[in-house]
Amino acid sequence: EAIFGKSTAAMKGKTNMKAAVISKTILAARTVQVQQKLAVDIMFVMGKPFLIGLLYPLELGLVTELANRSLEEIGPKLQVFIATATSKGFDVLEIHTDGEKSIAAMKNVLQEMGIEIEPSGPGQHIPQVERLIQTIKKRVRAHRHDLPFTMGRVLTEKCVLFCMSRWNMIASANSLDNTSPLEQFTGRKLDARIDLRVAFGDYV
Repeated sequence: EAIFGKSTAAMKGKTNMKAAVISKTILAARTVQVQQKLAVDIMFVMGKPFLIGLLYPLELGLVTELANRSLEEIGPKLQVFIATATSKGFDVLEIHTDGEKSIAAMKNVLQEMGIEIEPSGPGQHIPQVERLIQTIKKRVRAHRHDLPFTMGRVLTEKCVLFCMSRWNMIASANSLDNTSPLEQFTGRKLDARIDLRVAFGDYV
């Protein structure tokens, strides 16, 4: 031990598990309207497709991985986005899309749910979700260049989810009370001990 120090294997094997950190829940008052619009698009990161959504005026980002761009794959994922919003008492009244065929094919199903589809014009993109896509891509690239190891496809997927979760923790310029979209959505104030304990790629 005097020369090489303590055995890493021994330290890992003998270390007791730390007690879970329990935060005191502080409720955050909602100041955003219940009625929301959902902008959706397909994002590609390292060749892997993701369905990305933006609830606004809440400005909460949603993302999930896709195996392909078929209706059978996108349909259930889009309904999960809608269910996520309604689970916290928000109502999705419109879905804005840039003309993705799989989403357009769900028009009748969505109308039965009371949701209208608003497609953009040919060759046009939805500016709100397009800016979000660029932001997430830039953050994923930053993590990829910062990590001391190569980020494979599985870690890329986790990195996209991580970047979106952190983006939701930042209050937008349109916030009237400097409250983040995540706080408005969950009704819970962020706790650094719980929500910001580790960065992406940290060894825990």
